Amino acid sequence: MGKKSRRPNRNKQKDNPVSITAAAVAASATLERDQLLNQMRIFNQLFESRDWEGILQLVSTGSDAATIIENTNPSGAGRYYYNLGIAHKKVGREGGIAQAIACFQKGIEMAKKLAVLNLQAVTTWALTDCFIETGRIQEAMDLYKSLVADIGKERLDPDCFMGFVYNLNDSYLYSHSLEVLEEHLDIIESTWDKPRQARAYGMIADTSTFVEMYDYNKSNVYYERQLSIAKDIKDLRSEAEALHGLGGNHRCMGDYDKAMEFLEQVVPLSEAGEGRVYYCMGDVLLAQDGLAKEAIAMLQKASGILETCNDPEVWSLALHTLGEAYTQFGAWDDAITAVEKSISILASMEFEVKRNELQIERHRFLGRIYLEKYYSRDEFLIGVPEIREEAIRKASLCSQESINLGHADDSRKPSIYLDLAQAHYFLGDTEKAQAMLKEYLDQTVKLGPSHCEHCHQPCPKDAHMEKCSDCKVARYCSRAHSIEAWQKYRLCHKVMCPLLKRWRKLQVGKATGDSHNSICNDFFEILIEVSPVATPHPYASEMEVEPYKCEKE
Repeated sequence: MGKKSRRPNRNKQKDNPVSITAAAVAASATLERDQLLNQMRIFNQLFESRDWEGILQLVSTGSDAATIIENTNPSGAGRYYYNLGIAHKKVGREGGIAQAIACFQKGIEMAKKLAVLNLQAVTTWALTDCFIETGRIQEAMDLYKSLVADIGKERLDPDCFMGFVYNLNDSYLYSHSLEVLEEHLDIIESTWDKPRQARAYGMIADTSTFVEMYDYNKSNVYYERQLSIAKDIKDLRSEAEALHGLGGNHRCMGDYDKAMEFLEQVVPLSEAGEGRVYYCMGDVLLAQDGLAKEAIAMLQKASGILETCNDPEVWSLALHTLGEAYTQFGAWDDAITAVEKSISILASMEFEVKRNELQIERHRFLGRIYLEKYYSRDEFLIGVPEIREEAIRKASLCSQESINLGHADDSRKPSIYLDLAQAHYFLGDTEKAQAMLKEYLDQTVKLGPSHCEHCHQPCPKDAHMEKCSDCKVARYCSRAHSIEAWQKYRLCHKVMCPLLKRWRKLQVGKATGDSHNSICNDFFEILIEVSPVATPHPYASEMEVEPYKCEKE
């Protein structure tokens, strides 16, 4: 046999590592693409079904879909980032808002790159919501202005725009909301349809900047515009909102008959809004002398209806006002029960900033009720020192909680410090009592020119304010408030005026022979001597009260 040839068989294909690698990459890419398409299909299904937890779980266990989709479908990536940001925000885990912001920013970047204006707009609105929620207000306003510059005022979606304004108001950023509304007034009047125009006019009227400036007449102009359109297009809900707003304004203006006239017109228009209307009617009745019993009946009725509605803010407010009504009869326990329930309801409010603001007010009022209960001349309380001691201890705790929840520039703090000064004094801690009293006097002298001493609302520089001619510290947003504050309450301005006058002179360096300690000591002597305005008497919750007659048409 001959020797086998060592020459290779040229017909046999040689293994090629490069070919193998390319084939593997192609197969891998196909597999990755198939996985991506499957993941995106599941992702979209979860988004449509609002399964936010499912979305985050899918993303955490799947491939890096965002990077892949950016390279294969950039416009789809923009939508992907928007949807993922929504999921992070809805789930609300720790750090979720930061992750949502990062997703929305990436989505805007992709939308801008491809000039997809609708996607840019909707993602921008979502990002402004996050900025407002986290207190980054200037960034929210800058983002809004950038969107207007990019796409123009006339191309803003009216519903998204109004949502932005609602969020500003929910954060008490009334001046910002008024600014953007007035900037868009020409577009609202020229391009929006009638229902949206009515909503916008109602929003302008409702913007509390008007209330804080006490410019109710201007607010009424816009409510009248809303009312006119609502009647024209037969929008009962918008008509009810306008009438409700007009009633609230006239209540603040002291025209109670007109307020009740508007509010009574609301009742037959809106079954769902009955609780809110009855609350406002109860508030109007309570503002009038001699109608507290009728107010209690109306507020109890409102609370019963609101308990079945998904409106914790108004239900909480109705109970707070009911507590105010009970205090007029010295019914401290009934008042405490109402306000404690009012506080517990606030826990269900989602918007943290507003929830916090309302909790501050509720705790402040609850502390004051406990304080007045302690100070009451009621024979039962005087005879049971344990109950009085518990009341003053709770007064201190509630007032301190209100301080803890507040902001550094909170205009309500001076009155809370005065409550704490009394509580600490009666608890025997004179050092803390003096510290709290000094804080009250310092802040009252400082804030006097810009805040009403009676209601603590800020007043603009160009608004007329009543000024106490003696102490030259107390300011009032109206003549009615100056009269009410003079001698209606236990520590009324008639009592506090001489102390404020002496404190102001010390602050400006006048030689009076006074000292901070001597003024504080004089206050605590007055505190023991001053009598309650009226001897309270128990209020029987089950007593028969003839309700305010308001029949539906």
